[in-house]
Amino acid sequence: SSVCRYITLFRAGLRYNIGTYRLLFLHHICLVLKNIQMTFSNPKVIIEIKSEINGENEVVMTNNNNGNNSTPKDEIPVIDLSNPNTEQLLQQILRACTTWGFFQLINHDIPLPLIQSYRDSKARFFSMPYETKLNLKRNAQNARGYFDDELTKRRRDWKEALDVGVPGSRKWDTADFDESNACLDGFNQFPTQEECPDFREVTVQYFEECAKLSNRLARLMACALGITEGSDDAQILDRMALDHTSYLRMNYYPPCDLNDASTVIPDDPPPLGISPHRDAGFLTILLQ
Repeated sequence: SSVCRYITLFRAGLRYNIGTYRLLFLHHICLVLKNIQMTFSNPKVIIEIKSEINGENEVVMTNNNNGNNSTPKDEIPVIDLSNPNTEQLLQQILRACTTWGFFQLINHDIPLPLIQSYRDSKARFFSMPYETKLNLKRNAQNARGYFDDELTKRRRDWKEALDVGVPGSRKWDTADFDESNACLDGFNQFPTQEECPDFREVTVQYFEECAKLSNRLARLMACALGITEGSDDAQILDRMALDHTSYLRMNYYPPCDLNDASTVIPDDPPPLGISPHRDAGFLTILLQ
């Protein structure tokens, strides 16, 4: 493709198992209110959710909705977190997790200005000089940071990425390389304010919003399984909120010139941004 793409994953880490079904699912955040177009077509409402990437309008999802927040069996579920009917909301989440394994979420309460600021700062990061990004490269002693050499299914991904995790101290105002922030996968690495203005501040704000949303979703999923607040099982969620091991991955998929001999190896399949895989962790929030 000659068009680059930016995708962010927030993976909520969890050391415990909840309930009777597989809770690993892909959770899409794609809603930008000002870009929603609604076309009424009897008896359905067709909603096109668009995101703007590098000045291009790109249709991310098309969903048919019959007005009662239900989703046809053959379409990816779209769940509205602002739904005042709690029982209906829980049933939608239960159905999505036990059938599709993923769903698109709207009205998720992550502020739209923050999402746009985060998109902008992420684009500025990946546009920094390559040598500057290499100064933040992850290594054998530190699994957090920048990289462009990840292998998936023994094939090198056609992407650049930056991993940021919850600090060991749980305090973002503590210096990143402070000893209290040491954890199993290392320390966070951010560019300086001069290299990429406000990048750390905006990234931390977005990280915390995703953490709050993950906690909210986890509790809704538990309620859908019949786990009530105050029960012994619910205490797992309290520990998860305090001890989660979540991290944020920023992915950049640069243009790939398939006519470039240095890019494509003869007789090999063309490069992929990332090969088919399964995510680790409890749940994944995807912003694309």
